[in-house]
Amino acid sequence: MSRPKSRLLYRTIATHLVVAVAPALALGAIVIGVNREALTLDAEQLHLSVAAQMQTQLSQTFDATRIVLEQAERTLDTTSIPVESRQTLLRALVANQRIPYLAIYDEAGHFDSVVATDEADVDRRPLHATLLERLAEGGAVVGDVAEDRTVRVVIRWARGDEVFGYLGTRFSVARVDALATELAARHLETSDGTDEGEVSIVDETGRYIASSEPTRIDETAGEQSPFGKIEGWGSPEGFTSIATGRSMRFEDRRGDVRLGTILSVPELRWVIGTSRPERVALASIASVRRRTLALALVAALAGGLMGLLLARQLSEPVRRLAQSVRASARRGFFEPVVASGYREVESLAGAFNEALGELSRHRDEERMTTQLRLRLSRYLPPSALHEIFTTELAAGRGERTSVSVLYADLSGAEPLVNVVDKAHLIAILSDFFAAACASVERSGGQIDRYSGDAVIGVFLTEDPSARAAAALAAARAVINDADAIAERFGAPFSASVGLVSGEGLLMASLEATKEVSVGGDLVERAAALEASEGGRSSGVVVMDASTHAALGDNLPGPVTVRGETQQVFVLNVRGVSGMEGGGA
Repeated sequence: MSRPKSRLLYRTIATHLVVAVAPALALGAIVIGVNREALTLDAEQLHLSVAAQMQTQLSQTFDATRIVLEQAERTLDTTSIPVESRQTLLRALVANQRIPYLAIYDEAGHFDSVVATDEADVDRRPLHATLLERLAEGGAVVGDVAEDRTVRVVIRWARGDEVFGYLGTRFSVARVDALATELAARHLETSDGTDEGEVSIVDETGRYIASSEPTRIDETAGEQSPFGKIEGWGSPEGFTSIATGRSMRFEDRRGDVRLGTILSVPELRWVIGTSRPERVALASIASVRRRTLALALVAALAGGLMGLLLARQLSEPVRRLAQSVRASARRGFFEPVVASGYREVESLAGAFNEALGELSRHRDEERMTTQLRLRLSRYLPPSALHEIFTTELAAGRGERTSVSVLYADLSGAEPLVNVVDKAHLIAILSDFFAAACASVERSGGQIDRYSGDAVIGVFLTEDPSARAAAALAAARAVINDADAIAERFGAPFSASVGLVSGEGLLMASLEATKEVSVGGDLVERAAALEASEGGRSSGVVVMDASTHAALGDNLPGPVTVRGETQQVFVLNVRGVSGMEGGGA
């Protein structure tokens, strides 16, 4: 009985866990999804903001350089001032270190002269043809980054359509590294600096020219960077067509997922990229996830506790009822069961007690009949007993029909008379008669009568095969009933059965009940068969040739053939596998 209880307990707990945990996890997933979207949007805005700050700083720096070059151009164009004075003004521009030097190129782009405090660092190379093409469009133009990580900033020196030459200076890109590092540390790194954000700049060829990560300088940007999605490196248009504020998600060289943004600086033909690990950008998601799991755990504990309490509330009355039924069974089903709890359990206990009452009534009737038979059997022969107990049957109202007769007798019961008291013996025999009667009726037969410690049953099914099979099933059940009762009372007796089939005189009750009695020699033949083999060994069913033929292939096991002139067939019930007490 403990297994159904465990199933009820586990299923109740599991149901409460599902009901409690599933909504908590679903709500947590929704909260995490909403937070992820919001944090991702915030991360994109932050990255764009950092890139915009870098763009502003670069524009301001190069605008300042352009302004100085334009001042130098105006100074050179001022013819009202002597040449010497103009040279002095140009040297003053350079001396205040707003630009490192001022280089003057002729209209073909060749180096002409320089105004500098230190001419050692002057870039005297002629201007590249591509640079000259860009200068023709007007404005300040930034050249390629040199090996010393400097770029030339050049403007055209012209008056109207007449070009006199070009003015240029140098700008150190290394200054941008410090700015990139500062922005990354301020906005994209954690407080302990363990998860570094990155701010980098690539030129139109995709080469890193500045970065907060020094190891990237001079590398070519690939798929493992925020610049990996850009197409058309080195195109004549540069990056003027790159959408401002483009965001992406990518994996870096270590396999970490990062969120990044790129922003173009068209006037410089550079692209700014910012990125940081996704786990940093979405760090609060981990906190939400932990809280969700904690909520699910609390819900699981609460649900499990509620399920346990409910399961105990449901299973405890059932357990007490089962214990009460087992206790009643150990005492022979004489005591009613006691149950408490919810209404259904009390109703079940009431129905069981009603069945016990009906069983007690039948048992009392059987005992009274048995006691009367036992008392009369001391003074009257079995035939007279039969005549007495069937006086209510109408004489001459019998009809001949094909029947099968079962004669079950106890072996070893006679010595009990001298061993146990009369009341105990009567109780033993009464239980056997009650069990045998139930087995016969359960197999479709009817009790004809009792004869001493023997039980006589009649089977009336029209089909001979079905009738013989029913009689055999009842015989096997009666033998097992006797074994079970003998084991329960510790009594050394057993049962054997004789089965015969044939035509007999069937007489019905005068009171129109279902009781029948068989006349003729069928009962005596069945008793003789049982006596012939039952004395040799207990637990056997002895069949005549008619019963054996009717059974055909429906025999549950091998039989032993005895007799030469008149054969009988013996089936050892205890040798047949699959037998359980109380039924075939």
